[in-house]
Amino acid sequence: MEDMDVRVLVVDDEIKNAELTALELRDAGHDVRFVNGSHPALKQLESAAFDAVVTDLRMPPPDGLALLQEVKRRWPATRVVLMTAYATIDTARRALKEGAYDCVDKEGEFRDELARILDRLGRESHLQSENRRLEFTRVGGNQPVRVDVRIVGATNRNLEEMVREKQFREDLFFRLNVFPITLPPLRERSGDIERLAGYFLARQGASIEKLTTEALRELQRYPFPGNVRELEYTLERALILAGADLVRPEHLTFARPELMGGGASWVPRIPAEGLSLEVLERELILQALEPARGNKSQAARLLGLTRRTLYSRMEKHGLRKPGEGDEAADEREDSAVVDPHGDGA
Repeated sequence: MEDMDVRVLVVDDEIKNAELTALELRDAGHDVRFVNGSHPALKQLESAAFDAVVTDLRMPPPDGLALLQEVKRRWPATRVVLMTAYATIDTARRALKEGAYDCVDKEGEFRDELARILDRLGRESHLQSENRRLEFTRVGGNQPVRVDVRIVGATNRNLEEMVREKQFREDLFFRLNVFPITLPPLRERSGDIERLAGYFLARQGASIEKLTTEALRELQRYPFPGNVRELEYTLERALILAGADLVRPEHLTFARPELMGGGASWVPRIPAEGLSLEVLERELILQALEPARGNKSQAARLLGLTRRTLYSRMEKHGLRKPGEGDEAADEREDSAVVDPHGDGA
């Protein structure tokens, strides 16, 4: 198997079985060593790198499952294949949950199955070689097409924690985690607010000059629990309130004004050309729903209203259909609300 051989460590408490398995895998083109039990296996892994560990499940402690856990903890890129003569669905499920690459039932020609598994592993490794340059042939074609690709991904979840909790594939995490960039929430990078404000103002047909120095200072003081999305909506509301005037501090309305240290009694000043109370009330409701992530109980508390009064105001402004749902259903909905953007929005 040219360029696709896999460096394998075979582990079995019965040394003759380990030797026979190693011989057949060598015949299949792989570089194989074998040892008698988990402790010698760990010593081998400490002294040399292996692509895969093929281990018997039932061995004197530590058994194959314990060896699997230790290998995944210390050498996460090394694949582990479990062999057992007592295979069940539960055994396979548990092994795969712990991070096993595959499981093999030690009945019949199981070593042929092992060879096929290692061949597959070798092909996967080969695809990642040559500086990630890949070749493929189109369906119906006969000419190879070479591509050079990179994957750029974003998430607001803690993938390392998800790997520890078995909620994210460990091998996929290590393939993606080549050059991680952590983007802190907006409250930790107030220096970015001016540039972000300019961007959002430009999207509304305005420029950063529309924002007074005092208003920018107020934006930089506020911690923005709703993150970047809250900054965007705050500026949209400010433009509505300011009209043709410059955006001043009195045009800024925050969902959590108490976070500014000035209490919750501050209200926007009415501009000279006046404003629509209907528009302002609707905007304030939307503003409360944003950091509350749609939770109506929290939004009502932010506005100092009862839930029933909030429903009435939402219906008045077309934000909720009259008689839509019921309070019990809304309570269940509120308890199930999940922010799809999180701190990474």
